[in-house]
Amino acid sequence: MPSRKLKDTAQGVISDVNKKVPDAAAQVTDGVQKSTKKVTDGSGKALGNVRNSLGNALTQTTKTLGNALTQTTGALGNALSQTTSTIGNTLSQTSSTVAKKIKGK
Repeated sequence: MPSRKLKDTAQGVISDVNKKVPDAAAQVTDGVQKSTKKVTDGSGKALGNVRNSLGNALTQTTKTLGNALTQTTGALGNALSQTTSTIGNTLSQTSSTVAKKIKGK
């Protein structure tokens, strides 16, 4: 009789384990899927943040370069204008000096 009771108990335990294993497996699978989704969502958000930061940095760099180019162009324009004016004045003075020397002879 004791072996019968032991056998029944063992079968009950096996039956109980067999019922619980699919539930436990489903819970593990669900947990893994939820964790994977969180990691994927987090990665997507992080990637979006990186993309936005790079876009903002590129925009700022482009603006800075544009401003620097505008300032450089302005400075070059002013320098060219002053150089042209100086050359014009020198040419006018030279012409005047030459004319005076020609008249003086």
